[in-house]
Amino acid sequence: MIKFQKYICAALAAFIVVLTGIIAVQAGGEDTKGPEIKFGSESIRVSIEDDKSVLLNDVTANDDKDGDVSGSLMVENLSDFSDDGTRTITYVAYDSSNNVTKATRTISYTDYKSPEFALSGCTTFYSSDANINIAELLSASDVFDGDITAFIKLVNDNIVIGQGGRYIATVSVYNSAGDSSTLDLPVFIEPTVANSSAPVV
Repeated sequence: MIKFQKYICAALAAFIVVLTGIIAVQAGGEDTKGPEIKFGSESIRVSIEDDKSVLLNDVTANDDKDGDVSGSLMVENLSDFSDDGTRTITYVAYDSSNNVTKATRTISYTDYKSPEFALSGCTTFYSSDANINIAELLSASDVFDGDITAFIKLVNDNIVIGQGGRYIATVSVYNSAGDSSTLDLPVFIEPTVANSSAPVV
């Protein structure tokens, strides 16, 4: 009986050792490490006319199990402009175990311009005008977004309808990259009623 109990204990101990070894092997074989993303340089300088594929130039991704996984690289996000005029690119890469790695570097543009306003009419009105709509005279365009007239905002104005004088209307507009332009537009109100028969100078 005692020998049988010793046999059972020895078998149980051996089973535990084998089971522990299997668990250790399985744990050691599980891939939990994502690829390593490397850049040729920590910043990139491009033209606004360049194709978006240039953002992946000089970027590689390597995985300790899968090897070169540069084909999985994607641009996840482009940040708004920072105070120094650069943006941050966030890259992601995947391996066959669906481990994800992210890395960032800065981007600047050789030919970027902030949004621009255009004025399509005169900002002189008459005290008899019941309504003065500055927005109808303005448009805005952007190198990234094209026509952004719909996003023009009147920030401030001190115009008094019906009262002659020189006023300032301040307008602003933002693009999708978080950059903005502001314009102080002079507005004149003549203290006379417009005479349609008078010659135009």
